[in-house]
Amino acid sequence: MALAIDVMGFGYGVLGPLEVRYADAPVPVGRPRHRALLAALLIRPNTVVSTGLLAQMLWEETPARATELLYGRIAELRRAMREVAGRPVPDLETHEGGYLLRVADGALDGQRFERLVEAGSRAAQAGDHRRAARLQREALALWRGPALAEVADLPGAEAEIARLQELRMRAVEARVDADLAEGRHHELIGELVALVAEHPLNERLWGQLMLARHRSGRLGEALATFDTARRELVERLGTEPGEHLQRLHLQLLRPDLESTPDVPVPVGVLPRPLTTFVGRDSEVATVRRLLRTHRLVTVTGVGGAGKSRLAVEAGAGRAAWLVELAAVTQPDLLADVVADALGVPPHGTRPRLDAVAEHLRDVDGLLILDNCEHLLDSTAGLAERMLAGCPRLRILATSRERLGVTGEALLPLPGLAMPEAGAATAESAGRSSAVRLFVERATATSPGFALTDRTATAVAAICRDLDGLPLAIELAAARANAFTSDELAARLGDRFHLLRGSRTAEPRHRTLHAVMDWSYQLLNDDERRLFARLSVFSGRFELSWAEKLAADLHPPATTAAIVAALVDKSLLNQESGRYRMLETLRAYGTEQLAEHGDLDHARDRHAALVVAIADDPRQQLEGDGTAAQLVGATIEQFRTAMDWSADRGDAQTAQRIAEALTLHRHEPGEHAVRRRSLQSTLHGGGDISPAVRARTLSGLTLLATHQGDLEAATAAGEEAAALFQEAGDMDRYAIVLRRLAFAEIFCGSLNRADALLIRAQPATANLKPAVRAAVLAERALMALLLTDFDQAARLSDEVHEILRDPDDADLLTYTTLIRAEATRNLSGPAVGAECLRVALRRIDGAGWLWNTALGLQVASRFFDDLGLPRQEIVMLSAVHELLQRPGGALLRWAEGHNRKRFAWLRETLGAAQFEALVWEGRTRPVIDLLDEVYRQLSPPDLHTTYSHGQPARRSPPEAVSP
Repeated sequence: MALAIDVMGFGYGVLGPLEVRYADAPVPVGRPRHRALLAALLIRPNTVVSTGLLAQMLWEETPARATELLYGRIAELRRAMREVAGRPVPDLETHEGGYLLRVADGALDGQRFERLVEAGSRAAQAGDHRRAARLQREALALWRGPALAEVADLPGAEAEIARLQELRMRAVEARVDADLAEGRHHELIGELVALVAEHPLNERLWGQLMLARHRSGRLGEALATFDTARRELVERLGTEPGEHLQRLHLQLLRPDLESTPDVPVPVGVLPRPLTTFVGRDSEVATVRRLLRTHRLVTVTGVGGAGKSRLAVEAGAGRAAWLVELAAVTQPDLLADVVADALGVPPHGTRPRLDAVAEHLRDVDGLLILDNCEHLLDSTAGLAERMLAGCPRLRILATSRERLGVTGEALLPLPGLAMPEAGAATAESAGRSSAVRLFVERATATSPGFALTDRTATAVAAICRDLDGLPLAIELAAARANAFTSDELAARLGDRFHLLRGSRTAEPRHRTLHAVMDWSYQLLNDDERRLFARLSVFSGRFELSWAEKLAADLHPPATTAAIVAALVDKSLLNQESGRYRMLETLRAYGTEQLAEHGDLDHARDRHAALVVAIADDPRQQLEGDGTAAQLVGATIEQFRTAMDWSADRGDAQTAQRIAEALTLHRHEPGEHAVRRRSLQSTLHGGGDISPAVRARTLSGLTLLATHQGDLEAATAAGEEAAALFQEAGDMDRYAIVLRRLAFAEIFCGSLNRADALLIRAQPATANLKPAVRAAVLAERALMALLLTDFDQAARLSDEVHEILRDPDDADLLTYTTLIRAEATRNLSGPAVGAECLRVALRRIDGAGWLWNTALGLQVASRFFDDLGLPRQEIVMLSAVHELLQRPGGALLRWAEGHNRKRFAWLRETLGAAQFEALVWEGRTRPVIDLLDEVYRQLSPPDLHTTYSHGQPARRSPPEAVSP
């Protein structure tokens, strides 16, 4: 059966040997190792799979070079997919620490199989057995052999293969049940005989065979079937058949038995939601997977994350009961509420919990306990009692905090996937599940609403500002009939008054403020005060910062304990060793601070903390990669504190923070914003010290250089240099001269750059190692541009000797690229390619813009050496595109050389082919191009690989200089 996919996209089959389809036709993709990698990524589609996990799936023993091998295979797989599609394929993404394969909805046969099985189960529950049998047959028809055959022998895939096989058996059993209900017992006997022979420990199949034989008038054979089943279980497991099978056997032995015996069991029916379910397919699958291996699963998350709806969706298609606890205020009523939900009547003086346990003792079902956070102790006790007395029962709980029961599995539920930064088209924004939810709900409220390129930016901003929380997004979408997308996005600063929902919703879900109130009221006084205080943090923060911010409230140990409690209660997120509060929670927290008159005090303490971070010895300018990473991790704190200090008229504090902001170099598009911030603090009035003014001017030098404003950079840098020299701050004096030289180099004024580095030379003798390395890096580039390749190589190696600590990855990459180009000129491309590959592995498109562009520029010279003009054009075109971005002015020195190469290559290849290759370079993702360079420069003998049939080299030996 063909996969239901977008005819222009990729479809995948894992229910058998890996199958790849494009435009609904099967296509070969790569070699066996690429197919194994693709299968491993498909185990967790639309999820970042870490390199470590991929290595476990692909190799029985992880090789020492696993990361490098994976990098190469990913590049090869991208190329194979691109060759199939005839265009760049963005589906395979590189992320920090792993890779993600985007799979369209319905494009994976495993997902389609699970949906058909669930639909069949719902049809059976509704009594439509004919439709149930048809749906289960459709589901089973998708199987073409053992699942994930390419990785079946590797340990990392065992769990997913077992999950799919178990679901397949469940579909077989459900289809047989439906056929039995339709009276097809004669036809089933042969099939069931084969099935029990293949699965002799499956009691449900034995029971179905007993029923089929009995209903066919073969009572003796039905009773003999039970004896055979019992013998198999005793001999293989040393255990008697379960109660369900024994009860069926007793029914068969009764003289007055009807011709269609059955064993009654309690049946639970979950409520049918009024709206569609958007964007949680992977979480539903995760819950179901956890329930197969754990008897108690708790979904935790902040209010409005969609825990209740997820639980209902995860329980669909099976015997399940929903017990809503939000309205229960007395713990001693919990047993009565559960019993009422299950329809268990009171039994005189007998405890109702005992009656519930008796009711569910032999039931293979799911009990959903929804909203447990205000009844944690009593809910935990009930869960333990039920699990102990009902061996086949499973419990799914939702709570803002874990139950704390032994054996409990947790699933923290974040917001929906939000649009990528910069998503400005309907297509790019629409890939986000948060945006899809907004659009669907907004369309229901305002039929004329549509996601277009005009509305995409505002809708994406709304979803990001609301942290992807489903309830908040639905409340916002409900306002689409009153506001445009732009108006709604602009008014979210007053979200608590703006966002109100259905009159029939639970009181705690009618407004966004009510959702926050519910969580806040469950906190004790100390937790409330610290939660509100921490809301002044914007973005991520460290525990030590929280301890300092709250030093007037608690000693550090107490603060740490309360922070841990807030994480447990889903009011703080812990991410890679730092903490973060969702924006909606922050807005609520600052509201609480304002109500208690503590907002100004908290913000002043936050600003003082940020100044202390900015003045930390680790913050020694951009020569030290640790400094840039530290500021990069705290960029939101710096901006918030700077704005607050400026609003308060504290120019000294604002400038100290603004200067530190220049170290953050991972978002070149913000250069103009940060430059304006620095200029406003310089000219905004207020007293500032000469030292602070000098540091601010030094920051302006760097930012103006990024923008190609050499005049402004020179003016600010010369004044800063004079102030640093007068104060005897030779570290900063050398750095600002290096920044000035940096500007001159990248604008092509090599003589002036050389003079500045000579001025800095006397100050370098006693510089800190990281600062000395930064100055030497510019001297290495100077030597390269002046074609002194021996000097460039020597200085690059010296930088690497100084920077033994790999924290400054950007500077190391920068000098490795210089070393690669010097080595190419000294020893040829085969030797230089080794350095270039090392540098390319470090470039991910998120660091220095000029590293990315310089890497592609150097690669173009290698392709020129190797007689690969097509690849050279693509690289040069990509470099030209990067030059147009903010910060691209740093590479204007390359433009003259590139124009000459473009003219020669256009004449050589012809206009049509040249223009097609230029377009490819402009439009292909940068990370894809870097992967391609790495792959093409990886053969052991480059000249042998590319010599056959290639044109001879036409350009003279030269470096990347003009």
